[in-house]
Amino acid sequence: INRCALIFDLYFMSKLETNMKITGIHRVELLVEDPATVADTFNELFDISFSHDPDTADHGTKCYMAAEAGLELVAPTKPDNTPAQILREKGEGLLTIVLKVENMEDAKVWAKEKGIGIVYDAEFPCKHRSGVWKQLSLDRNSTHGFMITLIEEVYD
Repeated sequence: INRCALIFDLYFMSKLETNMKITGIHRVELLVEDPATVADTFNELFDISFSHDPDTADHGTKCYMAAEAGLELVAPTKPDNTPAQILREKGEGLLTIVLKVENMEDAKVWAKEKGIGIVYDAEFPCKHRSGVWKQLSLDRNSTHGFMITLIEEVYD
């Protein structure tokens, strides 16, 4: 399956029937066993600095973010959540591509029109600026096994 084709399909499908508009890639999340070790390796190899995000513990994950590079390292901390399931099935690798959208309500309508299930729908404060992030993760059974997350950034 061509990963680029999937993103283009999502982009062009979003133009057909609703007002949803994808404006770019927000970040790529990599699923790893040990995010601290991977963060150190990426820092050494690529001079990318990661910071630990302690606020993800409630989600059953441990995350390290490099916002400037558009990368997030994610490790499951609960054995029964989606990242743990994917890590068992596929090992380390791509967890999700987070695509920016102009309007989350339009994205929800689009997903419903396409018959795409929603596995995660949340809104939380942005850590880097005053505002909120609205996130919606699509059922990977509808997207060729890839987890695609949509995000709308709403700043004060």
